[in-house]
Amino acid sequence: MRGQIFLGTTVPLKENSVQFGQPNYEKFSLTEASLLISLLYKAINREEPEGCLIRSIIVNGEVPYRDVVVIYDPENMDTEQWALKVESLVPEVWTKEAENLLNGVGYPLKEVRNHESY
Repeated sequence: MRGQIFLGTTVPLKENSVQFGQPNYEKFSLTEASLLISLLYKAINREEPEGCLIRSIIVNGEVPYRDVVVIYDPENMDTEQWALKVESLVPEVWTKEAENLLNGVGYPLKEVRNHESY
């Protein structure tokens, strides 16, 4: 059995994400999620316990979207604590390094932040 904590985002808390239906949604939502996951692993600053990981998934709802989920073993308190710690470490904004990486792959950061079409 696996426990899952859905973070409800692919970006930091005060950032906007690319929206379903926008050009290159799949590419850019995966870019966002991968970068957020990288920042979370860097912030937790320790290896995950066995059976834990952070990954992105597609959630199939009325409108499919990408989310980041923390997977853990609910029968192991250490893994649950690790997952809760990861959840608490979602940053508020992208770091300058992250912004540079996003811009470097053609991610429309300015437009996404301003809710503009690109």
